[in-house]
Amino acid sequence: AGACLAYAAMVRIFPLLFFFGPAVVALRETIQKPRGKRRVPRWAIDFALGAALAVFLSFAAGCLTGRGPAAWSEFASHIQQHEKTWLTNNVGFKNVVLYDTATFRREGVDFSLPEPWIHWQAKMDGLAQSRRPLIWLGQGVLLLLIGATAWRLDAQRAAMLGPAVIFTMLLTTCYYWQMLLVVPLLKSRRLLYGVLALNLGLHALHFATESFEMRYGLMSWGLLVMYGVFLAPFVVE
Repeated sequence: AGACLAYAAMVRIFPLLFFFGPAVVALRETIQKPRGKRRVPRWAIDFALGAALAVFLSFAAGCLTGRGPAAWSEFASHIQQHEKTWLTNNVGFKNVVLYDTATFRREGVDFSLPEPWIHWQAKMDGLAQSRRPLIWLGQGVLLLLIGATAWRLDAQRAAMLGPAVIFTMLLTTCYYWQMLLVVPLLKSRRLLYGVLALNLGLHALHFATESFEMRYGLMSWGLLVMYGVFLAPFVVE
C-alpha cells in the first residue's frame, strides 16, 4: 500500500496527502502504549519501507528518460507553473473562500480576448493574497477535524480520508475527483449518499449551465458540506 501511494505521489504529487490519515493512526498507536514500551507499529514500518522503495525506484526510472536527475527539476518546474495557474475546472476549499457571485456569473470573462479568463485570473491572484489568513484558518480547522476523525479509525479507513485532506489543502482538476470512488471503503452510509447526491447535482448542472465556474464552485461547496457532515460526529463523540 505504501509503495502504491508513493508511486502515485511521484507521478502527480497530491496523492502524498493520502499518508496523512495513516500517520495519525501510527502516532496514536505509538503514544497509547506504556512509556517504556512505545514502538512504532509494525504495519507503519512496512508501510514506510514500501513507500521509500517506490520513491527510490521511481526516481531512478525518471533519471533514465535521457536527461538524468534534471528530469525531476523540470518536473518540479512544470508542477509549480501549473499550480500557479487558475483553472475554471479546479475543485477545492480555496474556491469556497474565493469564488463570488461575479465569478459564478462569469463577469470577469471576455471572450473577445485570446485568453478570455486573463482578467479573472488576475482577480483571483489578488483575492488569494488578500484572503490568505482566512484560507489558512479554514484549512487549519478542517485539518483538525480530519485528524480527530482519523484518530478514531483504523489505518486503512484513515487512509480513505485522503480526498478530504486534498480538498482542504489543494485545488485539483475536476477529473481527479474520481478519487471519491474510495468513499465506500469508509463504510459510511451518509458519506456514500452524499457522494451520490453531489454527482446527481453536478449532472443536472451540466445540462443547466455551460459555466465551469458554477459547476465546480458549487462542487467545492458540496464537498465542504459533505465532509463536514461526515467529520463532525467523530469530533463531538
